[in-house]
Amino acid sequence: MRAPKPIPLPIEKKPDETVAPLGIKKPGGFTKRNSIILMLGVIFFSYAGAWVYQHHTHIYSSDARIAADMITLSSEVSGRVTDVSVGAGESVVAGDMILNIDNAEALAQRAQIEARLKSVDAKKTTLDAKQGMLEAHIVASRLRQKSALVAAEAAVNVGRSSHLLAQQDLKRGKQKIQEKVISQQAFERIQAKAVSAREALHQHVAAVEIAHAALAEVEAENQKLRVFSSKKVELAAQATGIEAELRQHDIDLSHRMLRTVQAGIVDDVFISKGEHVNTGQRLALMHNPEQVWVSTNIKETNVRHLKIGAPVEITLDAYPGLVLAGSVARIGQTATSVFSLIPNPNPSGNFTKVTQRIPVRINFNKTALGNQTLRPGMMVEVKIER
Repeated sequence: MRAPKPIPLPIEKKPDETVAPLGIKKPGGFTKRNSIILMLGVIFFSYAGAWVYQHHTHIYSSDARIAADMITLSSEVSGRVTDVSVGAGESVVAGDMILNIDNAEALAQRAQIEARLKSVDAKKTTLDAKQGMLEAHIVASRLRQKSALVAAEAAVNVGRSSHLLAQQDLKRGKQKIQEKVISQQAFERIQAKAVSAREALHQHVAAVEIAHAALAEVEAENQKLRVFSSKKVELAAQATGIEAELRQHDIDLSHRMLRTVQAGIVDDVFISKGEHVNTGQRLALMHNPEQVWVSTNIKETNVRHLKIGAPVEITLDAYPGLVLAGSVARIGQTATSVFSLIPNPNPSGNFTKVTQRIPVRINFNKTALGNQTLRPGMMVEVKIER
């Protein structure tokens, strides 16, 4: 006898549920997946729209870095380094000592030059003394000889008067002797007096000539004064030349103490104590941290959109999230490829066109830096307003 078949119970259906045929999606609202896709699409198109807008209104460049005037300190003399006072990374002010170069030989040479200068000064002092003595002698001799000349000329005048009177007496005596008014002895005395007066006059005239000659000799002493003056000029020229050598050695000594020319940071020192340096050799490198800017290279296709003074947003890799303000200060007039050390003559005739880059300088706004330390070579990104 077979068991009876079970009777299937009826399936209860909820009023809001329907069974869709296989392969047919349920009509009605969005699923969770569709909502996520829609939201991602909105976000994507929003970012895409913003990106398109920004790239139509701004010029971007990641080929940018912090730049500064890198000052190279070189040696102006040669010698051995005796001391290095600073190291890389140290802050300095203008005039700070960087290093010393041995100055023993320079000091010895300077001492020799000083000795030569003192010798010339001593000769000049001796010459001045001799010249002074000679001048005093000439003045005294001139006065003495002029007095002698005046006396001799006065004696000549007196002698002429005496000679004239004696001649007159002789003339009268001749008349009287002819008239036998006087004796022969008296006439002879008159003749002797006339001869004596004539000889005295000749002696006085000779004395005047001697006085003139003596005065001429005194005036000739002035030639010695001129010789002294010439020697003094020669010694003065020697002293000037030696003083110039002394100043040159002082400059040489000052160059043996290498000092900073401005305040800043010492980036590197390329020499150590005990090493020998040559003239013109690079010894240290420094820059002023307060005078930095951004150096960037802009594609030539964007140069037409650049203008001096255009605002710039600067982001630094070293400080994520920090945005600094600046402006375009200079637009290069030559592409960077022109300064390439290795030319590209293209002898094969094959040519690949490459977009060139134009160097652009961007200055930071005065208040943009704040307390941030920007080091030359740091990478940055710039966004320049068209």
